[in-house]
Amino acid sequence: MQVQLGAKQEGVTRAALAGRLDRSAMQEADITKFEAHIAGAKQNAIVDMTQVEILTSLGIRMLLETAKALKLASASMVLVGPSAQVLESLQMSGLVDDMPVAKDDAAAIALLGG
Repeated sequence: MQVQLGAKQEGVTRAALAGRLDRSAMQEADITKFEAHIAGAKQNAIVDMTQVEILTSLGIRMLLETAKALKLASASMVLVGPSAQVLESLQMSGLVDDMPVAKDDAAAIALLGG
């Protein structure tokens, strides 16, 4: 898993994830960095998922915990551009309501009310 942290601007925090979000590729330091950047900002977030290859339960748990932390701060997180396989993993987990999905950045901003 690779994490690229984006700027916090206009009430939205950004990050991009790449690679495999599974036990073999996720390091605790990367998880902590992602969660601290997104949830720590306590504002709406957009997470670019276009380069994520595989999403398993560990990756879903990281995303869900981050989304729940944002919800406590009255903020939301939108996942942008997941592949069909990653989207299927999200849908099968039943968590799409907690983590809305958008096809692109403009759609994500619209979902966040911007």
